[in-house]
Amino acid sequence: MRREFIEEAGLDVIGWRGFLEIGRKPDFHVSFFYFKGDRGEMNNIHARTDEKLSWHAVNRLPDNIVPNLAWIVPLSLEREIESPVIINYK
Repeated sequence: MRREFIEEAGLDVIGWRGFLEIGRKPDFHVSFFYFKGDRGEMNNIHARTDEKLSWHAVNRLPDNIVPNLAWIVPLSLEREIESPVIINYK
């Protein structure tokens, strides 16, 4: 995750934490991570590809997101559950 974030956003972040794994064997497996940084670190993030980066409040996500991100993003803030949460689709 660390290497990928450097490549995509130009910032070296230590302390990534996995909070969710979703999959359906043998078709796919996706791991979700978060890091907690300060606003100064966030200001140093910049796109290194042609993809647009933008910031959104968790309670005001854009309408055009992938539908499951409506619950995945708030889950990343949950500290009362044991991580990572594992979801295996049939």
